[in-house]
Amino acid sequence: MTIVCPVSGTANEIEEIEAHQGRCKQCGTDLRPLARINELLQSYCDEGRRLLAGGDVAGALERLTVAASAEPGSADIRVTLAQAYLQAGLDNAARAHLDRALELAPDRPDIVHARTHALRVQADREAAHREGEVRTRRRLKLMRLMLVPAFALGVVAFALAFSVTRSRADRPESIARVQQRLETHAATSALGLRVSEADGTLRVTGCVPSEVHVDLVRSLVASGSGRPVDISGLQICEPPPATAAPPPRPNYRVRSGDSLWRIAQRKYGRGGLWPEIEKANAARLGGSSGLAVGDSLVLPVITVQPR
Repeated sequence: MTIVCPVSGTANEIEEIEAHQGRCKQCGTDLRPLARINELLQSYCDEGRRLLAGGDVAGALERLTVAASAEPGSADIRVTLAQAYLQAGLDNAARAHLDRALELAPDRPDIVHARTHALRVQADREAAHREGEVRTRRRLKLMRLMLVPAFALGVVAFALAFSVTRSRADRPESIARVQQRLETHAATSALGLRVSEADGTLRVTGCVPSEVHVDLVRSLVASGSGRPVDISGLQICEPPPATAAPPPRPNYRVRSGDSLWRIAQRKYGRGGLWPEIEKANAARLGGSSGLAVGDSLVLPVITVQPR
C-alpha cells in the first residue's frame, strides 16, 4: 500500500514508513494517522471482497461503497465495486464505475477486460429481456386467438344442450307415467282410477268422492303430459259405509268368590276400576252386578297411572 505525503507529495510505501518510524522519507511528516485510515479502508475492501465471494452482494456493496467514497482515486476498489453491481443486476452502475476505473488506469488490461465482460453481460440481459417480452406478446396473442374458437364451441354446446332439453320438454309424457302419478298420490292412490288415450286426449275413468278430487285428478293428469284431458268419465260416488268393528271377545272366566271389585283389583291393581268392567260387559250382565261361576267377561285395556 502506498501513502502520498500531503506536504511533499512523496509516495511512501508502508515498509518505508515503518522504516522511518512512521514518517515521510522526504520531509519527515508523521504519516501514521494516514496509515491507520488506509488500514481501515483496506479492511473494508477485504471484507467487501469476502462477502462478494460468499454471495452476500448487499453486504459487499455497503462496504465497497464506503471504501470507494473514502478513496475515489482507487481503480481497484472501483473494479471490485463494479463486479458487485454486476452481480446485483445493476449493469449501468457497474459500467459507470468501470469507465471511471479505466480513466484512472487506462493502461491496465484487466480493467479493459472487466469492462468488456460487463458490456457483454449487459447485452445478454437486454437480449433475454427482449426475448421474454416477445414470448409474452406471442403468448397473449395465442390466448386471444384461442378465445374465439373456445367461445364458438361454448355457444354450440349451449345450443345443443338447449335443443335437447327443449325436445325432451316438448315430448309428451307416457301413459304409464301419468298412471303412476295417480297411483302414488296420497289422495288418489286408493281410488282405482284408469287413464287411457284417444286421438291425443287423455281420458280418465273411475269414481272420486268429491268435486275437489275431480280438480285434483285433472291437475295431476295434465301436469307434464302436454295433452288435453277429458274427465267426463269421472263419477262422484259416495264412499262405502263404514263397517262396524266386531265386538271384543271375552278374555276372562268368572271364578268362585269373584266380584267386579276383586277382578279389578286382580287385573289392574285397583279395585276402584270395577265400573269400567261393568260398562264393558253391560250387555252380558243385563244391568246386574251379580256374577255366576263360569261367566265370560271382557276385561278392557286400561292404562293405570302409578300413584
